[in-house]
Amino acid sequence: MNFSELIKTPDVTLEEAGLIGKIIRGFNRANIAFGLNTKDEIHHAVDKSFPMGDTDPIYEALKRHFKIDGEFFVIEKIPYEEIPEGVVKEGADVGVYFISQDVRMGGYAKILTRVEKGIVNKGNVLVGKNALVVSFPDKLVSVNRRTRYRVPLKVEEHFCEVADFPVDRNSPIPKYMIRNISNKGMCVVFLTVSANQLPEKDEVVYARISLFTPTKGYVPKRGVVISATEVTEGKVQQEQYVVKCRPCYTDEPNERTAFLGLSFLGVAREGTSLDPDRFPYLTYVPVDENGIEGMIHWLNRIQQIRRAEEKDLMD
Repeated sequence: MNFSELIKTPDVTLEEAGLIGKIIRGFNRANIAFGLNTKDEIHHAVDKSFPMGDTDPIYEALKRHFKIDGEFFVIEKIPYEEIPEGVVKEGADVGVYFISQDVRMGGYAKILTRVEKGIVNKGNVLVGKNALVVSFPDKLVSVNRRTRYRVPLKVEEHFCEVADFPVDRNSPIPKYMIRNISNKGMCVVFLTVSANQLPEKDEVVYARISLFTPTKGYVPKRGVVISATEVTEGKVQQEQYVVKCRPCYTDEPNERTAFLGLSFLGVAREGTSLDPDRFPYLTYVPVDENGIEGMIHWLNRIQQIRRAEEKDLMD
């Protein structure tokens, strides 16, 4: 996943220098993205040293030694053998982010200098050879989690079909509703299906997901499945994905409802309009750690809608 995606649509933005410094000083490890927005972009977790504190004398000495006006930190143990030489030169942009249970913040920074020879004082190594001196980001924003696109869906935003589980496309009430979805998987709600009737974890599940976007000015009826007519008349745009999935969990909150968690293994190259019985015979492209990237713009839109709804409730 590219760094630009990690910090896209942030929930929190920090621009106050004191808060930025507090976060950076609080970590002894940092994640650095080199070669931003190129095919060579690569992320590494590296050791971070200095600034260790606001009044650290070693930090102040390093600032004078390297003739740096602004704030900076030092990263070491960089696996240069895995990084193209051109992306670690002085002045190159990098992405930096800090992750813990409580903090997930990142921002853009610059490589100020590369330490050619280590700096030693009284037998203590202050900065190791080939360390990089990196500027503080001008601002830190919240880093999205790997499940950052997971959003709850409403009836009128999607339609779900699961192979071997018949469904009536003309019914205004969905039989299988997606409870939440990301570009890596989804949770499907099965009504009038018990948990012991759902696929086991070692089975493969095939499903077709229809994602709907109303055209400007058209307001679909709430709580009702988008009809095929609304799509053919151009009132609603439809994106379809046939996905090969693996069950990852089941849950049965009551005797009439069962939840099935599915992780995406592959997405079909063709055949989104075929009968679900033929889904197993399609050609599937593996879904890697980036998930189904074609879904991201739609999921971002729904995520922004959910956030606006939450804000309205708070107001």
